[in-house]
Amino acid sequence: MGSESAAFLFSTPEMTVTFSLTRQLRAMMQFEWALTCALERQGIAEAGAGSTLESLLDAEFVDIATLERDAHEVGNIAIPFIRQLTERVKGESEPAARSIHLGATSQDVLDTALVLQMREALAFIVEAIDRLDVALAKQIQVHSATVMTGRTWLQPGPPTTLGLKLAGTLAALRRHRTRINAAAERALVLQFGGAVGTLAALGSAGIEVSSELALKLNLKEPELPWHTQRDNLVETAQVLALLVGSLGKFAKDIALLMQAEVAEVTEPSRAVEAALQLCRKSEIRLLVRWSSQLRRECRV
Repeated sequence: MGSESAAFLFSTPEMTVTFSLTRQLRAMMQFEWALTCALERQGIAEAGAGSTLESLLDAEFVDIATLERDAHEVGNIAIPFIRQLTERVKGESEPAARSIHLGATSQDVLDTALVLQMREALAFIVEAIDRLDVALAKQIQVHSATVMTGRTWLQPGPPTTLGLKLAGTLAALRRHRTRINAAAERALVLQFGGAVGTLAALGSAGIEVSSELALKLNLKEPELPWHTQRDNLVETAQVLALLVGSLGKFAKDIALLMQAEVAEVTEPSRAVEAALQLCRKSEIRLLVRWSSQLRRECRV
């Protein structure tokens, strides 16, 4: 079985769509549209150029086969994408076509598109953490006095409670949510610097165009262009690795407690609490898959 045929095992339908080629191209198109709008506001692009590109936001004009063939020659999909976009717009408005990608470089569109995809992906993850938080908090309260065997080195120890065991997981989950939000503040920012990070092609209008572009995409501006400094992307991947580790431990704890010779928890039934259902069903599995895929997409 090839890796592509088994890829669904390590993702979810939502995350697969978010990081699909189609969604990447749409995010790239969103960048180019927003850039043209910013150039238009500064009087650099032809009036109405932004509206011309807005009609192409679905990126349906892209010939995927040609894109992939040309990308093999130039090393990325940005160059053939811009080429196809320019040709498509030229058929409607040659003046609008002349301002496409003006002042930008390939990495600007590729990195900002990735940031837009990451923003959507991280929203999925935080939403799932919030749901699991609510379920765990409820079960901690319900089982605050539910006595169970405590263990050290997997051997029986003094008694503890199920509520306390779940509380440890919830505390870690909340720390991870704080880390994810903090990492997102640093990573989910615009990349726009031009070929060498100076915006020189736009002259004195560079700063204003960058500000307008960030505003149009609802992204923060970075302190500096960052396409050669990947630390914030790596940080996001590592924070998600911590989350996956804690979720894996949670699932492993439940699996150990379900062993026939231990039998302290059982398969979900109508009488078993929602938190234990989550251990074998949707929330943890979704979080692990979503986090794992986003870590792969943040590769550098």
